Amino acid sequence: MRSFRLMLVLTAAIACIAPSLAAEVRFAEPLRVAKTGEGATIAFALDRAADVEVTVVDARGNVVRHLAAGVLGDNAPAPLQPKSLAQSLAWDGKGDDGQPAPGGPFRVRVAAGMTPRLDGYLLDVPDATPPVHSVAVGPEGRVYAFYSDATANSNQGGVKIKVLDREGHHVKQLVPFPADLPFERVRAFGTFRDEEGALVPRIHNWQTLGLYPDTTLVRGRSTGEYGLPAVESSGRLHWLIDEGVLASLDADGGAAYESFLSEPLFPDLKLVRGLRAALAVSGDGKSLYVSGVWTGAYSDVKPVPAVYRVDLASRGPADVFLGDPQASGKEQDRFTEPRGIAVAGGFLYVADPAADRVAVFRESDRSFVSEIKLTAPQTVSVHPRTGALYVVAHTGPQTADLIKFENRETGRELYRLSLPQTGMSPNFGIHRAVLDAFGDTPRLWMPSLSYARQGRRLSWIDDTGEKLELHDISQIDEPWGDGPRDLTIDRRGGELFVKTNMEQWHEIDEQTGKVRKLTKFQGHNMGMNSTGTQLLVAPDGNFITLSWGNGLMRWDRDGNSLGWPGRDNHRGSWGGIMTFQQQYMDLKGDELFVIPPADWKTGKRGATPFTSLLTFGMDEKPKRTLIWQCSVGTIPRVDAKGNIYLATMVKPEDRDYPPFFDDKLPPAPETYRKLGDGGFWYGYMYGSIVKFPPEGGAVWFDPKLPESALGEPPAELLAKPKTKFRYHRAYQGTLSGELQGAEWTRFGFAPYSDYAGSGTPLCMCEGAGFAVDPFGRVFFPNLGQFRIEVVDTNNNPITTFGGYGNQDSRGNRAESAVKTPLIPLAWPTYVAVSDTHAYVSDTVNLRVAKVKLDYAAEATAAVE
Repeated sequence: MRSFRLMLVLTAAIACIAPSLAAEVRFAEPLRVAKTGEGATIAFALDRAADVEVTVVDARGNVVRHLAAGVLGDNAPAPLQPKSLAQSLAWDGKGDDGQPAPGGPFRVRVAAGMTPRLDGYLLDVPDATPPVHSVAVGPEGRVYAFYSDATANSNQGGVKIKVLDREGHHVKQLVPFPADLPFERVRAFGTFRDEEGALVPRIHNWQTLGLYPDTTLVRGRSTGEYGLPAVESSGRLHWLIDEGVLASLDADGGAAYESFLSEPLFPDLKLVRGLRAALAVSGDGKSLYVSGVWTGAYSDVKPVPAVYRVDLASRGPADVFLGDPQASGKEQDRFTEPRGIAVAGGFLYVADPAADRVAVFRESDRSFVSEIKLTAPQTVSVHPRTGALYVVAHTGPQTADLIKFENRETGRELYRLSLPQTGMSPNFGIHRAVLDAFGDTPRLWMPSLSYARQGRRLSWIDDTGEKLELHDISQIDEPWGDGPRDLTIDRRGGELFVKTNMEQWHEIDEQTGKVRKLTKFQGHNMGMNSTGTQLLVAPDGNFITLSWGNGLMRWDRDGNSLGWPGRDNHRGSWGGIMTFQQQYMDLKGDELFVIPPADWKTGKRGATPFTSLLTFGMDEKPKRTLIWQCSVGTIPRVDAKGNIYLATMVKPEDRDYPPFFDDKLPPAPETYRKLGDGGFWYGYMYGSIVKFPPEGGAVWFDPKLPESALGEPPAELLAKPKTKFRYHRAYQGTLSGELQGAEWTRFGFAPYSDYAGSGTPLCMCEGAGFAVDPFGRVFFPNLGQFRIEVVDTNNNPITTFGGYGNQDSRGNRAESAVKTPLIPLAWPTYVAVSDTHAYVSDTVNLRVAKVKLDYAAEATAAVE
């Protein structure tokens, strides 16, 4: 087997030229098909080296035989002839199942030069938004909605930002940034460019799906989680994060300053927390007021009794504008726990819930003017024309009212509205409202009152002049891409299965696009610890799933439980691996290829992160061991010939990440220090696709045999040569192991979700999946370059497709606000492939990309 270094150089060089060759290839000799007995002989020639695909289709155009596919040249996969652009093939008249092909008359189709193109999106509803936790109102009443990533677990994911209109409809995506911004506008985010000048965002934090240099918040801690951002009249946006740092964006999503983050604003404070910070732009537009600053460890956080002012030209440091950071009080210019703030008519309004008042000050000289007494005010908004105050005040641990006061002079309450209960106790400041005074009817926006994926996500409250009316932007009824992850193709039925949050599976007809929700597959109907379920379609058309708590399970086509043969119970006899990834099985015929937990035989939880790939029958009984060691997180796939492909944590000995990043990133640290260090996340998330023959092999991360295996490794395997590789596990980045029995390795699969390990803030909460088609072609995500890569069964690069683009990038289509790139992807993870299309789940863009597998040249001929 070739060394990793040699294979890496060769495949990288070929990958650079494969797409350009594909676009120009033509037939040098026409396709010729001659019937011979029950089958046919097939001949053709290309004018240059490129990939080809040879299929036999029936009278309806459906593929009955996947005859051959791969890149012509020295390493062309059988039955293609190597070292020749002219090809001669034989078809025996049989289908993929080895039986005489039904449905004639037949035609042979030869396609050359795979050239994927965007064919639309599935589950694509831009108006649908995950739970919104912070809002701000900008020019023309535009709503800046900070929402949580639609990840499987709240431990994962971070913040994205949309701009909505006054009815809550999608206007544009702000975070992540649009793909058509000039490079100079995104340089401050650490963004890269590829050879053609296209933007390639830097992944600063894999766990927060973060493309910006905010590495202080991990495992689901949303930036400004309970805060109130501020928008300038220009549309420039500001919000405060932990460590007292200000993040700023211009209205187009580009960097507002030379750096995305300011220096710490409060150098005299230690352990600054920005979760409850409220911001307001000064009347003259030159400064930013900041209240709600807290300090200390999360277990002992305390409010700072002061309101600060930040010069917007320099972004700090902040100076104390009101109050005293060292002394609290409940009267005049002293505060106890300043929370929401507002500016109108030259006055600054400050809500101090612990002092039960909203205090009013002149901006010009900081003098105290008046106060309105009320219980536990949280946020305050002031109408710039009428002077009316809108105050959110707690009325209990989970409840609050929105109250309208006539103005600061009278302080007279006009009416109030009881707000919905939060469902969280105690109320941590979730009840908040911000005013849109741009329309004829004053409108207040309120973020989600919980992180539940069902129900209310964003609300507005209209002031009719007589009362306050609540309107909810609730869960979208139609199916939408709420965190699309696992993808499964049922080739026989022509259906794609897509899993979104709450274990919601969708069955989508490939031809019609019709969507059916498999409601019985939602997590609560599958028992506790069912999160992470993977679904496959068995030969009998029923479903087999794999989940964390229940292992293998069996269901009918409508999602009703179906007992295993000889058993009444549909649940497995052992549980799955503790991860939300759960891409641990594949299916060939009536044999399941499964990576079970290391303790599946004993039931005794062990310390090892290593297990094995085994096969199980349709009775859930184990049969044999194929791969003698697998890291937790390994993903198996099997092709039509029984070859085994693993996505696993295997790297070349001298590489942390692909060559694209060589001059862009420092080396990954040898051991975990800080998640943002150097190239840590790139080293963490990059692994390889490794191909083994049907008899299997071994990935020796550890010389000790895994307890999960059946029997002993065969002597033939142990006699094979070993190839060294490098891998990481949890916080250790330079461990070494050995491959045995592998045919080839393709480095560049990402994101790989590795074993977490104790003592690290890592989580296997989001992973990825790849696809192997009946030809043995491999389609896999390369997250760092925001694309999908395709190789043939001999590891020859065929093409790549995709590039960075946010939700407003929709390819070169009429409805696309941003025309680049041609196939936009913002967080590609799982891939599924049919005979005509590749499907890519895009977590950040909340949709599944449907990509047509077109070719530069095609020819068909009848078998006659």
